[in-house]
Amino acid sequence: MILDCPACGAALVYDPVTGKMMCESCGNLYETYELSEDYEKRGQKETEYGGDEKKVLSEDGDTMEVNIYSCTACGAEIMVNDVEVSTFCSYCGQPTLVFSRLESARRPRYILPFKVTKAQAISIIKDNFADGFFVPDDIKNVEMKRVRGIYIPYFLYDIHYEDTAYLLGTVGTAQNSKAICYYRKAECDFDKLAFDASVRLDDTLSRKLNPFYPGYLKKFSPEYLSGFYADFHDANEDKIRARAVVRAKSVFENELKRCVVANNVKILKNDPKFEITGIHYALYPAWFATFVNDGKPYTLIINGQTEKLVGSVPYNREKVKKTILILWLLLTIILWCILYPWFLFLKNPISIHYLTGLIMMAPGIRFGFKNFYDIKKNTKLTALKQTDRYVKERQEG
Repeated sequence: MILDCPACGAALVYDPVTGKMMCESCGNLYETYELSEDYEKRGQKETEYGGDEKKVLSEDGDTMEVNIYSCTACGAEIMVNDVEVSTFCSYCGQPTLVFSRLESARRPRYILPFKVTKAQAISIIKDNFADGFFVPDDIKNVEMKRVRGIYIPYFLYDIHYEDTAYLLGTVGTAQNSKAICYYRKAECDFDKLAFDASVRLDDTLSRKLNPFYPGYLKKFSPEYLSGFYADFHDANEDKIRARAVVRAKSVFENELKRCVVANNVKILKNDPKFEITGIHYALYPAWFATFVNDGKPYTLIINGQTEKLVGSVPYNREKVKKTILILWLLLTIILWCILYPWFLFLKNPISIHYLTGLIMMAPGIRFGFKNFYDIKKNTKLTALKQTDRYVKERQEG
C-alpha cells in the first residue's frame, strides 16, 4: 500500500522535523489524523500478496526466504522477508507498506516516531569521527554505502515489584569497623521496560541504543512507517518476559542496597514478589549507516530519537600504540615523583627495585589494555556481519 498525497497523488512520507506527513513532490504537509483510514475511498488499494515464497540469491552468495508483493504504483515485484512490514519499491522508489501483514495479532500498539532525519544522522557520524585523532584519514571523509531508517520491534513491560529484605553492611573505619544488619521493605512500579524483539538484530547493539524515552510514544498508525523500513517482532516473547523480570530484579535490588548507608552491602535474605501488569508491542526508530573500508562493511547505528551514536570505526593502530606508550611514561614519572621519597626509608634495595618495577608497569598496563579493549570491542560491534545482513537484506529504494 502506498499513501498518496490528496493534492497531487505522489507518495507521502513521514517527516521527522515537522512530525507530519509530507509530499516530496508538491511539498504539502498533513497531520496523520487528517488522512482518512479508509484507503479505498482515496483510491488506494492494499498491496497484493503473491502468495508463494521464493528463494532469492543475496549479495554474499547465500539464499534467503522472501515473499513477493506487487507495487500498487508501478506493478513491479517487491520482495520482503517474513518480518518486514514497511519497505521501498526498487523500481519506482515509492515507500510501500505491506498493510495486509499488519494483522491484529501482531499490530503494534505504540510507535516512537523518528525525530532524527537522514541528513542529521549522517552529520552526527561525521561530527564524531571527522576530527578523531585515532581515525585513519581515509575514513574521515568516507562516503556511506547505505543509510536506512528502520523501526525496530520492541516489547515494553509494566512490572510491579516489591520485596522484604534483610541486608548486611559494615560501618566505621578499617580498624573499628563493625557489621550491622538492616531491614528494608520497598515496592516500585516499572513503566515500559524496553527489550528488542528482533532475532536478527544483535542484543548488545540494541541495549547500547538505550535510552529511548517512552513519554513520546504515539498510538500506532501506519502513516508513521511511510518513508522508512519496519519489521515485525520475531523473538520468543516468553524469553523476553524472563529477561524483563531479571532486569527489574537487578535494578530494584541495586536501589535497595543504595538506601542503606554502609559499605559492602549485601542481601542476606529476601522475599521478592512481582507482577507483570502490562505488555505492549511498539516500534522504536534507528538509523543504520554502512560504509566499506578495506573491503569490509561497518555499520554505525544512531538512535532515531536521541541522536545517540552506537559503534566505532577502524582505528590507526600505530597512533594508538604511540599514545599509550606516551601516557604510560607520563603516569610512571608522576607516580615515581610522588612515591620515591617513601622508598628512601626502605633498607632492602631489592624491595626498592621490585616496587619500582610495579609502579612503572601497573598504570601503563591497566590504562593501555582498558582503552585498547574498549576501542577494539566497539569496532568489533560495528563490523558484525549479522548487523550488515540486517540492513542489507531489504528491497532497495
